[in-house]
Amino acid sequence: MAARRFQLPGVQELGKQQEDALMLDRDGQHLIIGGPGTGKSVVALLRARRLQRDGDDYVFLVYNRLLLLASRQLFGEALRSDTWIGWFRRTFQRMTGNPTPCRGQPWDIDWPAVERLLLDFTPHSHQNLPHLIIDEGQDMPPAFYRSLVALGFENFYVVADQNQQIEPERHSSRQDIQEALAIAPERVVELRTNYRNRYPIARLAR
Repeated sequence: MAARRFQLPGVQELGKQQEDALMLDRDGQHLIIGGPGTGKSVVALLRARRLQRDGDDYVFLVYNRLLLLASRQLFGEALRSDTWIGWFRRTFQRMTGNPTPCRGQPWDIDWPAVERLLLDFTPHSHQNLPHLIIDEGQDMPPAFYRSLVALGFENFYVVADQNQQIEPERHSSRQDIQEALAIAPERVVELRTNYRNRYPIARLAR
């Protein structure tokens, strides 16, 4: 029996809301909101494909290694991707010269200490930082986004669903992300059409 293969849809296969999300300006801060099965991750990966095709630098950030593997299987090994905590720790140390403060375990970042260190950090005006595409952005804390801004990152494309938080005590709400990244209302796209589940399943997920 042949293995089942998944691939990203073409732009012509997208719904109107997904098209709107994909066609947002190349630069700036954008937030895509949607429930399970609305194609948030697909749109994020298509955004990465568009940036890669145009020769733009980007990083596709996911919550954990399982999602990293799934994203690479769908996009291909050429995807410039990483887990968000590992990438942040390396980036923070490279840019500030300081190890990322942690509470014992490498994955338990001491965000108040990070933000205190960044109070005295001045981004280099000539630095060329990558576009950040962040999948499942509700599972990163608000301090993560504030710290990225303090480091000088400017171009964000975040997809999120408040109903799918892995760690609710550390999540970011839609308002948290909008405020941390100063995302204007016109740069928020809400996906409502469910392409994966039948109505009873989608209702249960909500």
